[in-house]
Amino acid sequence: MFMSKKEIINILKNNSNFETRENVIHFEKALEKLTKIQLSKSDTIELIMILDDENPHQEVLWGLLHFIEDSTNEEIFIKALFECTQKLLKKAPEWTQLFYIRLLNNQESRLMLKSMLLKEESKNYNIIIKIIKGISINESSPLSDYATFVIQYE
Repeated sequence: MFMSKKEIINILKNNSNFETRENVIHFEKALEKLTKIQLSKSDTIELIMILDDENPHQEVLWGLLHFIEDSTNEEIFIKALFECTQKLLKKAPEWTQLFYIRLLNNQESRLMLKSMLLKEESKNYNIIIKIIKGISINESSPLSDYATFVIQYE
């Protein structure tokens, strides 16, 4: 049976509470179906917003995080993350920081992040800078150095 991208994403959302083993199975099967489909920025935002610090099944959410990173064009992923950072920060501050840490830890991603931040004019700009500045202060080297590099404009 063919399912649209929207239907698959709705299955993910509806099963992301993982209250039963069936929810986990439906979630993982839906995620597998998405691997064959190209994701847009809005699709990526919907997937990112499934993450929740209060969800007790963090290992399943790690699968979602890896899926998002592996299945989304890097530029689309960063644009999506920029757009939903403020909302994500409210419900999942740990996942939000983790996304930025993972971007900082990859040289190609770090350079793209810096380049896109220089052009970023959204309402989330100051929040994004604050997150990265926090990483530069609170994390050890080399991660703190990567964060400092990204937010330096000279």
